[in-house]
Amino acid sequence: MLSQISSVFTAENRRISSSLFVFPVLLTLAAPAHAELASTTPKGLSVALSDNVLVLNDTDRSASLELVNLGQLPTEFALQSVKMVMNAKTQDGSEFIRWAPQRAKVPANQTMPMRISARQLDKLPPGEYMLKLNVSALTRPGPEAKTADKAQGVAVTIPIMPVLPVTVYLRHGIDTPGIRAQKLVYTPKDREYLGYFPVTKTVPGQSFVGQIQVINQATGDVLSSGRLHLRPTTNESVVRMPRGKFTAGAAGTYCLKIWDHFPAKGNPIQEQCNG
Repeated sequence: MLSQISSVFTAENRRISSSLFVFPVLLTLAAPAHAELASTTPKGLSVALSDNVLVLNDTDRSASLELVNLGQLPTEFALQSVKMVMNAKTQDGSEFIRWAPQRAKVPANQTMPMRISARQLDKLPPGEYMLKLNVSALTRPGPEAKTADKAQGVAVTIPIMPVLPVTVYLRHGIDTPGIRAQKLVYTPKDREYLGYFPVTKTVPGQSFVGQIQVINQATGDVLSSGRLHLRPTTNESVVRMPRGKFTAGAAGTYCLKIWDHFPAKGNPIQEQCNG
């Protein structure tokens, strides 16, 4: 499982082409240096999540993700909800969304599943609900990870605690939010991007989580693929096209395909082409 997750991270990170593509999440952290401290972190400290955005609904009331320890030391993961300021259409889901385990110790170079589920939906008014979790990973350094305070000459041990965010949406009694894409806008003066497809949500104030593909219409080749995630507070954005991926330039014909699920299910809800 760990080798599969690692290979997915490597392959997908090479294919990131949308400014909105956030999956997968891979975080490798070292202790921050301080002006008064000289730090050495545990060798090989590296933690990750297999995903960081999950969607629950009346049909799929549960989902899971993997806590990934890519490091060389056992790592303890702890999950804690984060208080948020909600808008009129997306409400706090912390009372209806549960997760387990709340704390888990993952051996070196292994993974452990975390399950998230919704409950008591019969008592819940229709709408979209949201939960944010902070997944903290604590690895206690060995003797080699001591930090010397130059001013006092004292050696202390600093626990390393990276924090990875997870967003969970619960949609109850509502349709899956949609999105509209407009024609490709070329940016000839931009050296990095050939252009972009503008996208706008059909239901402002709710999230959109789906999959996108940009294909070469002439050959059918998939030139980029990823997740499209618009938070409740973001009603419009763009899907960018890096020049390095679209070598035919403005002479090419490109189509943006959008699904309202991630990973994609069935046929795309929209296909927007520039030709």
